[in-house]
Amino acid sequence: MEIKNGNQALFAFLDFSPKCNEIVWDFIKKNNENDYKLKGKMNDAIINISRCKSEIEKIFYLALQLYIIDVGYARYIIEPQYKISIGFEYYSADFLVFDSCNPSFLLLIECDGHEFHEKTKEQVIYDNEREYKLKSAGYDVLHFSGSEIYNNPYECAEKTLNYISKNNKK
Repeated sequence: MEIKNGNQALFAFLDFSPKCNEIVWDFIKKNNENDYKLKGKMNDAIINISRCKSEIEKIFYLALQLYIIDVGYARYIIEPQYKISIGFEYYSADFLVFDSCNPSFLLLIECDGHEFHEKTKEQVIYDNEREYKLKSAGYDVLHFSGSEIYNNPYECAEKTLNYISKNNKK
């Protein structure tokens, strides 16, 4: 298959993991005839991937960004490693999904890999208290497990957009 726009060099340069490469190449193959999606849009989608801290976050970020492009929801902006201040406490969420048409809707997405979550009782207590404070501050919060993301990243992206469409009331 011939890729018309030369994005091959970009992905080689970015040194994506095999799973990230698979996601990107699936998108390219699916949209090879649609220059609009492949030119600036896909490059825009991956511009912030270096801000993702883990491989699971990169996989989710790519899947969600490319899924949003595919279904035409350009109004949603995904911010990796979003910093939150609540009172005198500071948190970092894996992702914030912001709706440019409804700025009051704020969705946080957490990618829960085993290495960072639920190792000890103290970690569970901390995570539950953190989520309570985030929800009390007006954020919606979604969680996906690392294996959920790795095994079916587009299903996680679809679930995210379904959640947004059901809960984003303007």
